[in-house]
Amino acid sequence: MTPERLQSLFTLLDDPDPEIYQVAETELLTYAKHNRIQLRQLQKDFPALASKIKIVFQKIAIPQIWQDLADWHLTGGKDLLTPWLLLTKFEHPDIDTQQCKNQINRILNLIWLRQMPNMNMEQRLQQIHQLLFDIESFRFGLAENKPTSGAYLLSDILDNKYTSFFPMMLLFYVICQELDIPVQFIKVKSTDETCETRDKEAIYYFLRFFGEGTSRKISEFYLVMADNKDVGDAVIYNEKDFLDLIQLDKTRFNNTNFCAMSNIQIFRELSILLARTYSEDNALLCRHNLFIHELFKDILVGFKK
Repeated sequence: MTPERLQSLFTLLDDPDPEIYQVAETELLTYAKHNRIQLRQLQKDFPALASKIKIVFQKIAIPQIWQDLADWHLTGGKDLLTPWLLLTKFEHPDIDTQQCKNQINRILNLIWLRQMPNMNMEQRLQQIHQLLFDIESFRFGLAENKPTSGAYLLSDILDNKYTSFFPMMLLFYVICQELDIPVQFIKVKSTDETCETRDKEAIYYFLRFFGEGTSRKISEFYLVMADNKDVGDAVIYNEKDFLDLIQLDKTRFNNTNFCAMSNIQIFRELSILLARTYSEDNALLCRHNLFIHELFKDILVGFKK
């Protein structure tokens, strides 16, 4: 297929007539499955076509990503890293997810190298906190504008080291899961107007950990993150200090409903937030975003646990 013919087909993707659009899309999908290199070159030669070519690659990748998500779900959704990488793969079809795994493994190795045999749970959590926020310099904050998809994609977070508090909480959670630290992801329904909101209901999150404290008995510890506009704050509390925080912070914790979330429920939450980042700039994006929302709707229906 000539470059001229390809450009013509990509132009037809903007046609308001659904039949014309469908014919053009079908021909492009058929071509792209066997000519990825040629399309990549076209993407370099004609930057204006880059977003349209990306959409074609996304649609090609969907069946395999959906199958991998279904396999993860059917095996009990035992980790969060697997589906997070799959969502990242959807947004960046050509990304090598092994690079993301390598970046996570590098962080895990740094934590293991700093661990001492006699460290209790609170000390281990403080060590992870120090490595992520002080040594690796990860930051999170409350963006004034609507977040982009990159705020919820693991590759972008690892590269930019900046995101909003929900995905930053996810990163801390994933690190702890990979280290076999007993952790729960807690969702709070509150009246706080400064935190993440959905359907006029304020949503907040924190992590709860279980392990030996200084007294060598089972204790609970908590990671609470708060947005301060540009840079957020993450604090680890022992059980007593956390209960004191609840008593003092009536804005977030008064008349609240705490709910421990499974990995599948966390993934559903992440899917909702990611789907909301897609805009409606033109006819093609409107169609594509409707497709994205339908795809995530299927995820939400299928993953009920």
